[in-house]
Amino acid sequence: MSITMDEEIKRWTAKRKSALVMEIIQGKTTVAEAARAFDLPPSEIEEWVDDAKRGMENALRAKPLDIREQYEKQLKELQEAYGEAMLELRARKKYQALLDAALLAGFRPQLISDAAAAATSYAHSRTFAKNERHIFYDAGSGSVRATLVEMGPSTDSTRSGANRVTVLDAAWDRLAGGLAMDLVVRDMLADAFDKANPSEPSVRQNARAMARLLREANKIKHVLSANAAASASIESLANDIDLRTSIDREAFEARMRSDGLIQRFGQPIDELLTRTKTAWSDITSVVLVGGASRVPSVHAELLARGVPQEKLAQNVNADE
Repeated sequence: MSITMDEEIKRWTAKRKSALVMEIIQGKTTVAEAARAFDLPPSEIEEWVDDAKRGMENALRAKPLDIREQYEKQLKELQEAYGEAMLELRARKKYQALLDAALLAGFRPQLISDAAAAATSYAHSRTFAKNERHIFYDAGSGSVRATLVEMGPSTDSTRSGANRVTVLDAAWDRLAGGLAMDLVVRDMLADAFDKANPSEPSVRQNARAMARLLREANKIKHVLSANAAASASIESLANDIDLRTSIDREAFEARMRSDGLIQRFGQPIDELLTRTKTAWSDITSVVLVGGASRVPSVHAELLARGVPQEKLAQNVNADE
């Protein structure tokens, strides 16, 4: 009998089992010989061999498409994790390089908020005869923020035309934003699919289908920002059934209002004005920033909260 076991196999039971089973399956030894050589009960070795054969048979019976889907899913997860890690690493390296360059040049860099950065960019190309107060309304993907900023001529700088930007206060809502709108549209699409297929399991039980609905919801949200209706079409969404439906802006806005979402977009401005005891007569403009600020229902909510139409400033690129 030619059974070989190195020290590593002796230490690790899993490796010992696999090595022994493979030699038996390949005909290099028998169960009886292995039992005598390693002082093991023959029934135990036979159980190992049977388990290995069942695993091989299951692998052979598996559908190639199932194996391919599992492989592609694992590969995608690895790529996404690797990509996110690389993006974060590259961003950190860029920030560190920028910080080092600023320090070498004699500057004292400081971290500032998105609103402060937008306000600085806004004031950079303008001149002010006196101090002005502006509200920077940032409706982004994950939150809504209203920031009160005062701008005016700088009294500390010797450079002509220099401006001063001061952030006075800010209020926000972390449960509102573009993603929350996407989730509303996704739920509307899921409702439409379940209504059209009452005999099938709810699509909400299928995580992959819900992820596809979320991607489609984002597209529909952008279409509804400029159109009264949008159509959705997804092939083989769940159980090889296609989704064919449409959503109109009125229904979308009604759903957001019934869910209490659209009201949250105006709350930061109310909170900001109340806390700072500021009247609209003291505000020069409300500068809209963030992709979600383009949604018509957001504009309507701001106007309903008392924002004067003439003070809504849309002359800034909302995505920058």
